Amino acid sequence: MTNAIIIIIIAAIIIFDIRYIIKKKKQGGCIGCPSGSSCHSGSCTCQTAEKFKKYHEEQAKLQKNL
Repeated sequence: MTNAIIIIIIAAIIIFDIRYIIKKKKQGGCIGCPSGSSCHSGSCTCQTAEKFKKYHEEQAKLQKNL
């Protein structure tokens, strides 16, 4: 019984974390940014967000070329 409760709690934490990440990405927020999400959408200067943006721009170009 205790194993089931622990599994339910861990599953709930994972589900809420995934929902938070998806919500932040849709809003354009920086997840894992050292500036603590104080950057505004489109103006994040953290390396993770810049790499993410660059990667998606390259992927969009590749899709257009196909």
